Amino acid sequence: MIEEIIKISQEAGDILLKHFKKNEKIDYKTDKFDPVTLADKESSKFIIKELKKLYSNDFFISEEKDDKKVDYSKNVWIIDPLDGTNAFVRGEKDFCVIIGLLKNKKPYLGVIHVPVSGETFYAVKNKGAYKLKNSIKTRLTVSNVPKIEDSTMMFRKRYGRTTVYDGFFKKIVVKKKNLSPSMGLMLLSVASKKSDFGVKAGGHVAKWDTLAGQVILEESGGLLTHYDGSFLDYTNPKAVWQNHMIFSNKILHEKIIELLK
Repeated sequence: MIEEIIKISQEAGDILLKHFKKNEKIDYKTDKFDPVTLADKESSKFIIKELKKLYSNDFFISEEKDDKKVDYSKNVWIIDPLDGTNAFVRGEKDFCVIIGLLKNKKPYLGVIHVPVSGETFYAVKNKGAYKLKNSIKTRLTVSNVPKIEDSTMMFRKRYGRTTVYDGFFKKIVVKKKNLSPSMGLMLLSVASKKSDFGVKAGGHVAKWDTLAGQVILEESGGLLTHYDGSFLDYTNPKAVWQNHMIFSNKILHEKIIELLK
C-alpha cells in the first residue's frame, strides 16, 4: 500500500510543479488569505481518481472536495493536494502534497511529498517513519532536547492574516525559531530533528493538514495533541480544528502544556 501512495503523491507533486511560477489565475475561498489555484484542483482530482482505482470502497475527504457522508467505521483517506498554497502562489518552495489514511478511526498511514526538494516522507502505524530521496531511504527520529530554552520552535509563517495568539507565541523564549507556511512541513520539521516543538492556534488548520504528518511525527517518536493534552478526534464532523495544538519531540510536551497554561 505505502509504495502505491508514495507514487501517487509524487505524481501529484509533478502536477503542482507544472503550474509552479506560471502566474495563473487565482481564486479565493473566503478572503485574500485563502487562495485556491488550478494546481490545487488538478492535484485533488488526480489523487482521488487514483485512490479510488485502488480502494473503491473507502471514503475520501480532500480540502478541495469533501465527501459529505463519511462513514468513519470504514477506511477514510484525508488529503491536502497542495498544503502551503500561499507560498506556492508567491513562487516560494514551502509547499507539499499530503495523503493520510484513517483506519479504525485512528491515524494509520501518512505520506507527505515535497515537490521542490524531491523528498517524500512516509510512515505506517507501528512500522517507523522514513524519508525517501533519490531512492535512498532514511529512518526519521525526533530530537532529545529536554529544555524549552535550549530548543528550536516551529512557528507558522503568516501572509497578512494573524491571530490574537501570535504575539503570545512569539514571547516564548527558545534558542531558535523556524518558520513555515505549511502545517505538513511544520510537523515534518519536528519529525526530522530540524525543530524540537511547535504550536499552532486552532481555527485555520484542518484534518487534511494534520493527519499524515501526525502519523509521521508519532512514528518518529514525537507527539501531537491539543493544548490540554487531549488527542485529535478525526471523527469530529467539523473539518477544521477549533482547539489549539502542540507538536513536539514528546520530551518537551508536558513542559509546553504547563507553559501555555
